[in-house]
Amino acid sequence: MASERVSATELTAEVVRLMLEGHSLSDVVEYMQKKNESLTAEEASAWAYSWFEQSADIPEKSRTGWCLEAYRELYRKMLEIGDFNGAIKCVTEIQKLNKTEIKPKNNTIPTKPETWTDQLMKLS
Repeated sequence: MASERVSATELTAEVVRLMLEGHSLSDVVEYMQKKNESLTAEEASAWAYSWFEQSADIPEKSRTGWCLEAYRELYRKMLEIGDFNGAIKCVTEIQKLNKTEIKPKNNTIPTKPETWTDQLMKLS
């Protein structure tokens, strides 16, 4: 039975989902090959590694904002299931992120340190 072909955009979204869910590179390569039979294992691996390289080029403020949002979502889910120890760990990680200094542009010195809510507001 032939596999269902998907567009590059759909394949990208699925690969990102698999990676964020913690699947191994071999799982991602297998998925990519099932969806696009013309891909070799080497091509699929190179494509997945390229995605990681592009992810590393995200500006620091964006990465910090993404982490804060991810911790917020984890915190919410931990509270929902009653994992209060996990929720406390999320709060601790959020505090650590708040202590990281984000270098301002043009070597200017901010008058007050930004809070994580300030950072989130600038992202929206």
